[in-house]
Amino acid sequence: MALLISTNGKTKAIKPKNGSDFWCEELNEMIGCDLVQVIKLPDNYYMIVDESGAVKPNKVKNEMATEIYQTIYTDEIKAESKRFLSEMKSMGAVVIELPGNEEMFIYGNAVICKASQFIY
Repeated sequence: MALLISTNGKTKAIKPKNGSDFWCEELNEMIGCDLVQVIKLPDNYYMIVDESGAVKPNKVKNEMATEIYQTIYTDEIKAESKRFLSEMKSMGAVVIELPGNEEMFIYGNAVICKASQFIY
């Protein structure tokens, strides 16, 4: 089982067509995209989203998927990134930190599934 998170806030339990794993083409149809982006989540789960969702003219922010991403993923990555940069600086490396958007948003529908359920 996996979870489809729609931009309207509704969720739906979904199963792969073949009963065991999702193929990119199948997820493209569910999400409504041409190219998927795979975001690793804790405990061997993936969030599959629209790679170009943020640049589409009719983009719709997925509030629920964004909240999951920012809560679970972003805090861990930010902390690990800060530790890594600090370690690199302590070893004498020149580190250039570019200003960037501190927050990541998910646009369009999203699917959360076990890593073992996704076939590239």
